Formats: sequence, C-alpha cells, structure tokens
Amino acid sequence: MITKQFVLKANMLVFLALGIQALSFAQMETLTDRRIGDPEVESPPRNFATAEEHYNFLLDEADGGTQHTMATIPVWDGLWSAGYNSMPSLFLDGGSMAVAMSPGGAVKEGVLTPAYEAQFRARRAEIEEYGEQLYDRLTTCQYPGTARWLWEPYVKEFANTPTQTWMLNDLMNETRRVYINAEHVNIDGKHSATGDSIGFWDNDKLIIWTKWINPADYLRGMPLTSNQLEMVESWQVQLNAEGVRQLITQVTFYDPLVCNPLSLLSTCIHQALN
Repeated sequence: MITKQFVLKANMLVFLALGIQALSFAQMETLTDRRIGDPEVESPPRNFATAEEHYNFLLDEADGGTQHTMATIPVWDGLWSAGYNSMPSLFLDGGSMAVAMSPGGAVKEGVLTPAYEAQFRARRAEIEEYGEQLYDRLTTCQYPGTARWLWEPYVKEFANTPTQTWMLNDLMNETRRVYINAEHVNIDGKHSATGDSIGFWDNDKLIIWTKWINPADYLRGMPLTSNQLEMVESWQVQLNAEGVRQLITQVTFYDPLVCNPLSLLSTCIHQALN
C-alpha cells in the first residue's frame, strides 16, 4: 500500500531534483563566473607518478608541516558557497560550469583514456540530443563523490583543530574528515563516498591527500571517475579584488584508469551574515 508518507517523500525528492536542475541551468553562470583576481591553476612543482609521491614531496618541502595549536590554527569560520571551478575546461573546449550540464562545448580529444573518452562522448551526445543528462545519481540521493563535492552548490562549513579538519557540505549532508599528521587507515576495508583523507599544515595552507574513493563522476555532464582516483589538495584563505575572503583550492587528480594527472582550481566564497 502506498502511504501518505511515501507520497510526501517522493514529492520532496522530485522537488529537490527540480530545484537543483533549476539552480544548475538558470543561475550557474553567475555563481561560477571567474572573478577579477581569481588565481590561476597551479600545476604541481614537478611531474609525479602518484598522489603519494606528490603529497610526500610537499610534506618534505614543508619540513614535516607546521604544528599548530588551538591558538594558532587558521580559522575558516562562517558559511562558504561554491565559486569559480576550472574543471570543465579540462574536458571541453570552451568548457565552463554553465556548459558542463547543458549542450555546448566540444570534447577534448586524448585527455581521457579511450574507454572513458567513449563514455564521455556518449554522455555529451545525450545532452546535445535531449538538452540534459537524462539520469544523474543525485536525483535518487546517491553520493556525489569527492571530485564533485568540491563544487556542490549552497554552503559549506569548516572546523579546524590541530588534529582534524572537518569539511561540512550542506547539499548532500556529507562531511569530510581530514586527519592531521596521520597515516591512512581503512577501518572498513573498502572504498567510501568521500574516501580517507590525511593532511598537514604548511603555515596557513592545508595540504590533503585523499584515497579509497568510490567511483562517481566529476559533475553531471562530465566524465566518470574510477575507484583508483586519488586527490592532492591545497586549501588557503585569500582576499579577492573586492576584499572578500575566498578559500582557494588547488587540486591534482590521479586516476590512471581515466587520465593522466590533471589539475584544477576551485574556490569557495565567504558569505557575510547580517
């Protein structure tokens, strides 16, 4: 028997899906425009074969990292919303966040391995034919994946302590926990939606290495990721040209089944509360 509660829940899921789509297509350009003063993508200091090699190089360069106390730990207080993200330009000529989920943009040849490029071309062909990707995992409340977590809309919050950083994402109620000066520990013996993250501080910059991530995709309309994806990130607060605080995230993806290492820039913009 279909209960009233079931119908209400189904209606809420449809409303959520339509709301996210409306935000994606109607407001995407203004939310994710590149702003004056936004930094450029930073490539790694040299080529690395793996995320582990990259992370350990940065750790050595930082002499083992800055040992913060509660008195010195950077404070990323308040609410932060998604800003500019360069990811679509990795895979599409003229790629932007507005184009990522809608028709337009030519697939760049040779960025992805043959199997993943073929899947991506099929996904883009579907978008060109129907105006959108017909199925997206978020429609049925599945996990977005860590690559997609970086951009997701609405707000994020951050709590830093000397031993952990918590990164809270409002949209899908996903919390990333970064264990400072720690080693990777796979308690459950399997991959997970947000993976396992460790990190260290280099003065006011947080360096993170994440692995054991469930396969997903970069975004609706963008390529898939595999279960071999690992990420090295740096997070740092900077002021933009308008004097607004931004969290600048430089990311390098290591996913040998999908592509060679790729780097992108992602920003979060501090929201003033009146």
